[in-house]
Amino acid sequence: TCALPISTDMSQLFMPTVTITHAGLGRARGQLWAFVQKTPGLTNLRSAVLNRVGELRVPPERRFVPHIRLATLEPTPQRAALADFSVNESFAVQQIHVYRSELAAQGARYHVEGTIKLMP
Repeated sequence: TCALPISTDMSQLFMPTVTITHAGLGRARGQLWAFVQKTPGLTNLRSAVLNRVGELRVPPERRFVPHIRLATLEPTPQRAALADFSVNESFAVQQIHVYRSELAAQGARYHVEGTIKLMP
């Protein structure tokens, strides 16, 4: 594991807030996601983080769908029928972990490459 080539702090004018809108099947196959409201502040924070970690060769930009991965679901008939459910929860983001994924026979493994603490 290599150390993240960025400082551990990132100054913000304010502490960003994340609002979870709903949970359900994610865009990645077999994943349960909590979908997050896309705001200009969150989009700007994402850009700032990507600028910080540019040396890590982040894959090319895909459509930004803010979410929190909750689980990987086993393939069952019930999973296909899983309906989204509404959630209305907000919280302040105090730190961001940057992960590296590694595909293995048992599934993906995730390694924390670094942590960025957000400072108001």
